[in-house]
Amino acid sequence: MSGKTGGASHSVSGSSGKVGGLSGPRLRFYLRADTGATWNKPYGLSHIKVRVQAAGGGGGRGNGTDTPGGGGGAGGYSEVMILAADLGATETVTIGAAGGGKASSLGVGIAGAAASFGSHCTATGGVVMNAWHNGGLGGTGTTSGGINSEGGGGASADLSIQKNQMGGSSVLGGGAGNEETNTTVAGGLYGSGGSGAVNANGGNGSEGIIIVEEF
Repeated sequence: MSGKTGGASHSVSGSSGKVGGLSGPRLRFYLRADTGATWNKPYGLSHIKVRVQAAGGGGGRGNGTDTPGGGGGAGGYSEVMILAADLGATETVTIGAAGGGKASSLGVGIAGAAASFGSHCTATGGVVMNAWHNGGLGGTGTTSGGINSEGGGGASADLSIQKNQMGGSSVLGGGAGNEETNTTVAGGLYGSGGSGAVNANGGNGSEGIIIVEEF
């Protein structure tokens, strides 16, 4: 394994078997800092399996007294097998930013951005709504011929309960929990939504990831 985890995100590449000839599968991981990176097709490739998880949306901030903001929606997910003959010599990796939670004053968070592997596999980010107390919708996978999943929606505010609202869960990670009213809770693992809060900043959504398995 190489690269960093935590702090600024960098790609983490692992491998097993041979690179040339590919006698065993090889995994490549791409995180937010790798957006615009280039995947290079290795010699002897038969096919790849691509998993794209888009970023989660940020949670809303409530009125500071009794009503929480809504949770952010999780990013969509898409998965597809692609033959080597259908791939270019290179493919561009794009992973948009996670949505930030609403800070400082009443309002909604920021939507998560889309992620894609070339033109072959794409998913959209978690959505935020136009009212601060409504939970965001999940993003969607949009790959033709692939497995597409919608991210979980964030929880809308229960106007009678002074408690954070949960962020949506993605295929690869759980959403932010509903902690106490004065706590900012970010999304869990990849692509999940941030919590809505009563008297604190909304939680940030979590970043997306692209996983490429080469055969």
